[in-house]
Amino acid sequence: MKYMSKLVILIVYITKPDIRYGIGGVRKFLTLFSSFAISRSIKIQYCTMFSKPLNFGFLNPACNFIFAIRLLIVLLRFHKDSGVRYVLYVHDAFYSGFVAILASKIKKMPVILHYHNSPSLCFLSASSNTFLARIGYVIIHLVEKYVLKHSHAIIVTNYTLKKLICRLGVVEKRITVLPMPVPLRNLQVGFDRFSVCCKLNIPSNSFIIGYVGRLSSEKNLDILIKAFSMLMEETGDSNMRCILVGDGLERRRLEDLVAKLKLNDFVVFMGFRLDIPLILNVLDVFVLPSKTEGSPLALIEAMAAGKCIVASNIPAIREIVENGKDALLFNPSSPEQLKKVLLTLRNNPLLRRMLIENARRKAEQYDVNVILPKIISICMGVDTYS
Repeated sequence: MKYMSKLVILIVYITKPDIRYGIGGVRKFLTLFSSFAISRSIKIQYCTMFSKPLNFGFLNPACNFIFAIRLLIVLLRFHKDSGVRYVLYVHDAFYSGFVAILASKIKKMPVILHYHNSPSLCFLSASSNTFLARIGYVIIHLVEKYVLKHSHAIIVTNYTLKKLICRLGVVEKRITVLPMPVPLRNLQVGFDRFSVCCKLNIPSNSFIIGYVGRLSSEKNLDILIKAFSMLMEETGDSNMRCILVGDGLERRRLEDLVAKLKLNDFVVFMGFRLDIPLILNVLDVFVLPSKTEGSPLALIEAMAAGKCIVASNIPAIREIVENGKDALLFNPSSPEQLKKVLLTLRNNPLLRRMLIENARRKAEQYDVNVILPKIISICMGVDTYS
């Protein structure tokens, strides 16, 4: 495919994808996308609210609003060169999305919204049922709806999100469904399990269950820890381990839960890591217990790396894996059900092998060289201003 050299993609997001601060699914994607676009002679420029992730506690909404205004000023002052086509590529349907829509109307640049999840539904699932929370939900929902309706093209990560925004009145022809891409070549590498386990200080004969991603409330990691505790109690197997790779606001609370269940010697918090392929190599089972997801990059990476998959039985995950064929799914509110699934896999290596082979084959459709050219094509072809 031939690409335009006179195309500049302005990525509008909350922060830059900087490995010093940890990389979640969207930031991993932006790193991959930027490298791919630059290799095709397309200029990438970041316009972000923060230079690094910040947490202001209960002042988050007010501080985010102030930083969003600053981002709007940056976009309005942006100088456009003649003969060059500019596209605003947005990855947040609230703060930075709203700012991008306002700027696009003044600067005459089309907006492509990459809709990874619904900010209003994420807020609703993480908040308490109070009057202020309901007011917050209404505000976020109205802004989200405005951003969706005024974006010139929308990329969604699954068909569930497509149905959701169609119900909000978005014209279907502006929506493209594309899953999150993974670099298959980087994940399908072999490691010696014994040496990796020694490096991680984990017994090589352990049955190892693992998770990779943010330690945040929507990831529902309480369920995994409780299920692991029940599994250990039922089997009496002191060689089992549960490793949690990643960091986030929930870490302290999860560490307290592990201590309460007396699992300190069996649950390992590994923090942020750059050697994810190496970590995935030692896992017998990868678990994604999320309550809500868009197109979970960690799940697709685990599939590509040849891991046995256990995941929540929610719509976004069912679009990627089929229960009993390439994964085993469970009710994300039931630690008992998750425990039974893990016990089944522990006792049935042939079932694990079948799930692994099917998942690895399916992962091929998510390769960066399949997905990213389609996104570039959308950036090149989106309706623009005269």
